[in-house]
Order: sequence, then C-alpha cells, then structure tokens
Amino acid sequence: MKNLKTKMKNTNYQKKRTNKLAIACFILGLVPIISFFIPLFNFIPYFSFVFFYLPILLSIIFGVISLIKIKRDKSLGGKTLSILGIIISVLTVLFVVISIILLAKALKNF
Repeated sequence: MKNLKTKMKNTNYQKKRTNKLAIACFILGLVPIISFFIPLFNFIPYFSFVFFYLPILLSIIFGVISLIKIKRDKSLGGKTLSILGIIISVLTVLFVVISIILLAKALKNF
C-alpha cells in the first residue's frame, strides 16, 4: 500500500483541459431535440431554421474541428463530448429525413 501511494505522488498526472468546441458541439447537438418539443419553434420557418437546422450543421462542424484539435494536442480533453455531439446531430438528421419520407408516402396515399 505504501508503494502505491508513493507511485501516485511521483506520477506527473496532468488534468486535461476540455476543448470548448467539444462542449459547444454537444450543446448544439441537444438544441434541436429540446426545440422540437417547443411548439412555437416548429411553426415559424425562421425559428425552425435557427433552432433546428443551424445548430445541427454547427454541431457537426464544431465536432469535427474539435476532434482534429484533440488529436493534435494531447493535453486537450473532450473527445467523448465531440463524438456524442456528432452522433446526436447525425441521428437527428436521419430522424428528420425518415420523417419526411414517411410523411410524403402518407400524403401520397391520402
């Protein structure tokens, strides 16, 4: 037990700084999901663009940039946030595309 404590004191553990773009990517990935449940944002086209499509696009861009920065600089953290933000954004896009296809088929049969 004593050796473990001395080993822990001697290691140069450095806490990683979280990349701010990774945080922005994750938050922007959540914005469309949250705004989906607010009825006002779904009926007004301008709000729909600002609170749904723009955050998805920015989330994917920020996520890719932050992953590149994290790969280059080993002292940066936030890889998980970047990956989650990208995954959430891509799944939201797939959900929208599938919903539009199903809606078009339903209206065609109507």
